[in-house]
Amino acid sequence: MGWLFLLWLLAGPIALWTLLNPASAWRTLSAWQYRNPDANEPSDAAYGLQRFGAAASLAGLVAITIMMITVTRQDDARRDSSSASSSPALDPRLTVWGDGGRKLPSAVVGYRPGREATFLTVLAGVGNVWYCSPTARVVSETATTVEVAVTVQMAPGMPRSTEDDCEVMPDNIGELSVRLAHPLGKRRVVAAGHTVPLKRA
Repeated sequence: MGWLFLLWLLAGPIALWTLLNPASAWRTLSAWQYRNPDANEPSDAAYGLQRFGAAASLAGLVAITIMMITVTRQDDARRDSSSASSSPALDPRLTVWGDGGRKLPSAVVGYRPGREATFLTVLAGVGNVWYCSPTARVVSETATTVEVAVTVQMAPGMPRSTEDDCEVMPDNIGELSVRLAHPLGKRRVVAAGHTVPLKRA
C-alpha cells in the first residue's frame, strides 16, 4: 500500500488546505500564473466549488483507504485459514513461505563455497522486489552431504495479492549465504529432498 501512502502525502495536505482556506491555497499555488493576481482572484462561488472539490477528494481518499485495509485483512484472514487447515509438515523439496502458507518449486539452482570454510553461498532464483526476503537454510548435514533449502518471507503489511512477485524465477539468480556446522570440504551439496548434487559455480 505504498502508493496509497504516497497519495495521502501528496494530495491530502493540499486538499485539506483548500477545504479550510481556499483563498490562501489559491494565492500560494495559482496566483503566480497571473501578472495581476488581484484582478484574477476567484469569486466566492468559485472558492465554494474548490471547497466542495477538496472535500470530495478527502472523502475519496478515506474511502479508498478503508477499502484497501478491508481487502488486505480479508486476504490475510483467508491465508491464515488456509495455513491453519494445512499440514504443519512442509515438504523440504519445496521453497516455502515463511508462514508456511505457500509452497513453490525449489528455487535452489547451485552453490559455491564461501570465503570461510564454514560458509556456503547458495544460488537461488526468486523474485527480485524489495518486499520479498529469501533466506537460505541448512536442512541437514552428514559426513557426505549438505542439504539446503530456501524460505521466502514477505515484508510485514504487504497484501497477499502481491505474493506472485516473489515466485521462483530461475533466470533471476541471487546469492544467499548460510553457515555450516563443519567445513564443506569435499561433501556434495543438494537441494533438500533431492539426491542429484547441485552444480558448483
